Amino acid sequence: MPRSHGRSDSYPSVFPIGPHAAFRSGSLIIRETVYGIVKRLRFFLSQIEAERGMRSLQPAEARVLDVGCGTGVNVTIPLANMKYSILGLDADSSSIAQAQKLSKGLTNLQFICGTLENQTFPEPFHAIICSEVLEHLANPARLLTEIKKNLCEGGLFLLSVPNGFGYFEIESPLWRIINGNRLLRQALYSMEYRFWKELGSPELLARRAVEYDPIRYALTQSTLSTDQSHFQSFTLARLLRLLSGCGFSVLEARNTTVFAGNLAGLVARELDPFLRWNSQAAGRLPSFVASGWLVAARRD
Repeated sequence: MPRSHGRSDSYPSVFPIGPHAAFRSGSLIIRETVYGIVKRLRFFLSQIEAERGMRSLQPAEARVLDVGCGTGVNVTIPLANMKYSILGLDADSSSIAQAQKLSKGLTNLQFICGTLENQTFPEPFHAIICSEVLEHLANPARLLTEIKKNLCEGGLFLLSVPNGFGYFEIESPLWRIINGNRLLRQALYSMEYRFWKELGSPELLARRAVEYDPIRYALTQSTLSTDQSHFQSFTLARLLRLLSGCGFSVLEARNTTVFAGNLAGLVARELDPFLRWNSQAAGRLPSFVASGWLVAARRD
């Protein structure tokens, strides 16, 4: 069932021209990470554009809902820059407050604090996104049922889910030890800082100066302070069965990256060749090796 839509240079309002995989989110440039956030946005965008073309819609006519949008920096705001009519929904009030700050001036974008089951919308959506959410829910089928209710006939459902048995889960216990030890954590970050200060090119150091600016850095970070443990450990097969059981037909499933995690991200964040390999290699490997999956499905 694989299919491919769009080209990497087809979205100039979102993806800047340059040597590094990145996208624009408001005034910010967001670079690729070990989590494949650029790959994920390209996947979502290509699928929505294909859906829009199939329905003969102008961008402003395409209604998109992002469930569990967080601060909107990685998905919702970049998609709003493509002129879709988009709504971001999240139960965390601090995330929504941050999202509203980041999206000032975007009249085609609205953020709401709340849960999907408590919302009533005037019209169903052409596409609904649910990115890195299902694994945090005790009953993901309940949310999928609500998503189906709010999709138009044959509507597009886009999601990303981590591999419950992938590298991220292997690394997580080690990172919890590091993160729980303030001195160890500081030493690790200090080593990374000194390494690139001594060996980084002028261009790389200039880039880091921008990205580590305290105000800019705070804008790109999650506002969540509560425990974000995973309730679900998905395999791709289990995820696809869940979607089928909730009334969705899967159109496409792709691997995200091979390595993903806080420690991997700290070590590799400046290694653009590795980040490209991490994304590209995942597509050539079996699904059980990947750190997670991107899925496009349609409401039955």
